[in-house]
Amino acid sequence: GGAGHRILLATAHLESFVGKEQNAVVLSARREQLRQAGQWVAAEMWRRGCCLAVFAGDMNWNDADGGDALAVLRSAGGPAAGWQDAWQSLGQPRECKATLGPWRLDRCFFLCPPPAAGGRSGVLRSTGMALVGREGRNGLAGATYESRGGKRLKLLPSDHSGLLVSFRAPPAGVG
Repeated sequence: GGAGHRILLATAHLESFVGKEQNAVVLSARREQLRQAGQWVAAEMWRRGCCLAVFAGDMNWNDADGGDALAVLRSAGGPAAGWQDAWQSLGQPRECKATLGPWRLDRCFFLCPPPAAGGRSGVLRSTGMALVGREGRNGLAGATYESRGGKRLKLLPSDHSGLLVSFRAPPAGVG
């Protein structure tokens, strides 16, 4: 029985790099997209009475030129101030850092209402992370395609690795 717990999942693909001459404009747009999306997802989590919001995807975020993504996400204040980065919360596992080449462009952020508001913040947490999608699966195994340069390349689900993140809450009545 019981109504269960509501979880809000949101994905994004923020503005992509289009060239050095446009980089300042793109960086500014991407920062604003992240801030607004985080604010909106946080508000929706509260409006819908969710115990967890997960906001993940291709953020095209490089800390070297974009700054601290988590600080930008939290900058809207209010409910958005509680966002956490799953990778950081897990101790920054080296094997999960690079989602495209050497960069950590893809992120998984999560947010729980604080306990004072009836939430499980600090109790509900990320417990594991893995990169997925770098091997052909589900009919893609062994498939190749010809690149613009005429080179045969392995066909993959995406040019980025996917993030597989697990979350855990304690059993009912605990925490």
